[in-house]
Amino acid sequence: MDNIYTPQTLAAVVRRTPDVPSFLKDLFFKDTKTFLTETVSFDIVKGRRTITPWVAPNSTAPLSQRTGVTTTTYKPAQKKEKRAITENDIKVRLAGEQPFAGTVSPEERAIQLLAQDTQELKDNLVRSQEVMAADVLFNGQAHIKGEGIDDVVDFNFTNKETLAGNARWGQSAAEIVANIIKWKKKCLKASGFNPNTLVMNSETLEVMLSDKKILALFDNRRTEMGLLQFEQMAEGAVYVGFMGGQIQCNVFTYDNYYVDPTDGQEKEMVATGKLLVASDMAKFTKLYGANTIIPGEGMDFVTYEGEYVMRRLVTRDPDVAFLELQSRPIYVPFDVDSYFVADVL
Repeated sequence: MDNIYTPQTLAAVVRRTPDVPSFLKDLFFKDTKTFLTETVSFDIVKGRRTITPWVAPNSTAPLSQRTGVTTTTYKPAQKKEKRAITENDIKVRLAGEQPFAGTVSPEERAIQLLAQDTQELKDNLVRSQEVMAADVLFNGQAHIKGEGIDDVVDFNFTNKETLAGNARWGQSAAEIVANIIKWKKKCLKASGFNPNTLVMNSETLEVMLSDKKILALFDNRRTEMGLLQFEQMAEGAVYVGFMGGQIQCNVFTYDNYYVDPTDGQEKEMVATGKLLVASDMAKFTKLYGANTIIPGEGMDFVTYEGEYVMRRLVTRDPDVAFLELQSRPIYVPFDVDSYFVADVL
């Protein structure tokens, strides 16, 4: 039975285990880069859009400078979790297994447990990375907090605004359409990307749809303007429809939650009142540092490049085997000026 736990087999199991659908990660962070070192390097682009200058005939070309690019080297903290497997686990009927059938051997049950545990460990890891994606998008930072570590990666995100008083959405002086147009223009001017996506939770959407000017841009009778067509997507995400006019954005709500392991509290992925104005064409990247582990008994340290690495650990008296999944992720908004976040309520 040990042969199902070889490094090669475990690596294949992780690769073949599908990722749980993740709305923000899948919509924005489409690029992935892995490193053969524990540290990763990334660039953050900020700066104006320059153009090539005119010159007189027979003149030399002016020397241009690479402006607005900041290169950072960072060692991501590890995400890791393990699942115990005892002798009793491979002898007792699993959930969904037919009682009294007597046809499943401990070896077969061990294989089923390997697949089940891998899926659950990977689901937890992917969900934690979705939390990181939300943190980067809505705060412009990655907060790395856990046992023995409390770090913040700041991406110098400045495109944000908090509405106050009667300017808040749902109040008497609210100008929702004008707000969104202004924030889109600011992103376009700073980055060259014209935002085409709005993300908020359902409570914020309810306030937005109370505005008659917004509803007019979703008028189903005028297809050149926009369309309301609620459609369920990844867990907690709903495609609301296309908002036309000067806004020209796909609108999504995202009502998803997670339990913060640092305090045990359930929290929202997208807080009420937060609005993300972004382009899904801008560059947002998932970076993964390497993990150095001893993959099995009697083996030396090995460095693995990739998104994840899994290994088996064994303790004696009592005999317990553990499946451990590790990753060193950091999510980076390469085009940090391409999106805007507002507190609107």
